[in-house]
Amino acid sequence: MLTSNNLLTHHPIIFLTKSRFLHNSSSYWEGVPEFLEEHGYDVLEFKFHSYFLAKRLQELKAFLDLSKGDAYHFMGDSTTQQELKWLQRLNHPCVKTITLSEAPRHSRKNYINWAISLAENELSC
Repeated sequence: MLTSNNLLTHHPIIFLTKSRFLHNSSSYWEGVPEFLEEHGYDVLEFKFHSYFLAKRLQELKAFLDLSKGDAYHFMGDSTTQQELKWLQRLNHPCVKTITLSEAPRHSRKNYINWAISLAENELSC
């Protein structure tokens, strides 16, 4: 079980979220960022404003350019796969890790178990 301030990452975790016309983007990750934050992780949710890929990449590049000296773990799913691939090709010093993952969509409990597993196994550096 994940306990407060026990498995902290050295760098913030950024969840990438695309604009959604039919769904509320604030509930997109089903509370996982909030759960990790409650347990001591430094978590951000990067919400893209544009529908167009080129504009989203510009948004991401602007963020990275403003983040000189910082590093982040980037998390996305199939809806942000192109952005994650771009980050990988960019090889920017702010990018510590890139994780493409499909979070379980069945229940909050499955989501929380997935978040714990992610934090313990993939983001411990």
